[in-house]
Amino acid sequence: MKLIFYFFPLFILSQNFELNNLFERAITNKFSCDTLVDYCSGEKNLKQKAYLGAGLMLKAKHANSSFSKLSFFKKGKRILNDVINKNSNFVEFRWLRYCLQKNTPKFLNYNKNMSEDSLFIRKNGTDQQKRVL
Repeated sequence: MKLIFYFFPLFILSQNFELNNLFERAITNKFSCDTLVDYCSGEKNLKQKAYLGAGLMLKAKHANSSFSKLSFFKKGKRILNDVINKNSNFVEFRWLRYCLQKNTPKFLNYNKNMSEDSLFIRKNGTDQQKRVL
């Protein structure tokens, strides 16, 4: 039993570093999407707040009603854009927005920052982020 309490903090810390993997799984998996939103709901830092916004936008994909879809999308969009406006030099936030804008339906009109984010990621991003482009 003591072993569980010893490794639990390590598990929580490793989750913070694995948010991008959870985000990628949340695209196709409703359970991963819910896990991402639940974990980031505390909004302990800007990174978790950005992933909360992205998770809510992905939750719109998994929602059943049109009203819920639009509600989740708008709330997530607002949160993610607020985080990016506060810290526009953080590549991971721009990467999240680029991934979402690239795959968002055109009628939602959420594609205004794609070229700007793409250039920023090419210049400052990691190899993994550049592969998405």
